[in-house]
Amino acid sequence: MIWKTTNSFKETSKRLNPLRFLLFLAFFSIGLSNGLNAQCNSQNVTLTNFYFGDANGNELDPYDDQYQIGDIVNGYIYGTFGGTSTNGYSVFLEYNLITTDENGVETSESVTGCLDFDKDNDNVNDYDPNLEANQIPQGVPIQLSNFSWVYGRKLEIRNFYMSWKTNPGSICERGTRNSQCYSSPFGYTVRTPLVAQYTYTQNCDNYVVSFTDVTTGGDPATYEYDWDFGSFGISTEPNPVIDFLSAGDYEVSLKVTYYDTQIEDYIDNTYTETISVFDPGVASISYDSPLCSIEGSASVTHTGITGGYFEASSTDLVINSDTGTVDLSNSIAGTYTITYNYSANGCDYSTDTSITINDPAAPTGDALQSFCAIDTPTV
Repeated sequence: MIWKTTNSFKETSKRLNPLRFLLFLAFFSIGLSNGLNAQCNSQNVTLTNFYFGDANGNELDPYDDQYQIGDIVNGYIYGTFGGTSTNGYSVFLEYNLITTDENGVETSESVTGCLDFDKDNDNVNDYDPNLEANQIPQGVPIQLSNFSWVYGRKLEIRNFYMSWKTNPGSICERGTRNSQCYSSPFGYTVRTPLVAQYTYTQNCDNYVVSFTDVTTGGDPATYEYDWDFGSFGISTEPNPVIDFLSAGDYEVSLKVTYYDTQIEDYIDNTYTETISVFDPGVASISYDSPLCSIEGSASVTHTGITGGYFEASSTDLVINSDTGTVDLSNSIAGTYTITYNYSANGCDYSTDTSITINDPAAPTGDALQSFCAIDTPTV
């Protein structure tokens, strides 16, 4: 298996504007590529049955416990050629290998080049000695490219393009016509061993936990689920929701089973994890109220989660965002809301209280007037 990427450039007249030429070349290439790919739908040569395997073409054993989720596994991408014609040579392939982790984050690796069926260069096709070198062998798995797979991640082929020649000994190159080529922008899922796994998210305000199945491999269309939550019961749903009622550590197991049509038997895999359920974050704040805006400051009474910040409903109230201390001498009389924002266990919370600052004006005789008492000096 030899992969080659060749870049060729044609010399042009020096009288051409270099910038215009490069722009023209870029747009022409993009338009040509997109146009060709969109119309490449020949079925006389096909490539299907993609899977990840070892150097000998064997798929990974789903019951081999030498790998753990997240381990790097070096192997190969395989596919099987077919179609209505055996008259195919000098295959050019181009595609992206996409892996998706348990959080939905994708990583892409590009593969471009010519596929060589004569791996040891003895002019004999290694997959079928009865065929000429470089002729497309059909019906047998072929190594397409080497790949380092992260165990447990979903593996896909996207933006797939393939072209071939109809004459033996032809030069391998990317096709320039709408014939002898095939493309599929949405691509294919690469078969990998069944790896059961899940993620979970706790509601910030209680002990309810939502579980999400992120199992990969096998045949997802036939997955069957068996969740075990210990004393909190079982479930056969793909994404169950459980109320654990209180904080603590709980062991949760997910067993996934599917029917493998190739071996005509059921395959299963179990993933067990101890999850931690936390208490919702609680905090409270209060101030003496009403207050007088003569001088000095007012401190907050704070309980619960620390490390947050304070903010006032108006800039007329001067407050220290870190400590919650109110600067009375620079604030204006009025009623305000003070909010304390804080985080705990990945959740954002807030709590608030009301504070009133009265104007220290002398009483006017109005029985309903609110004012601040002024101490009488001692003589």
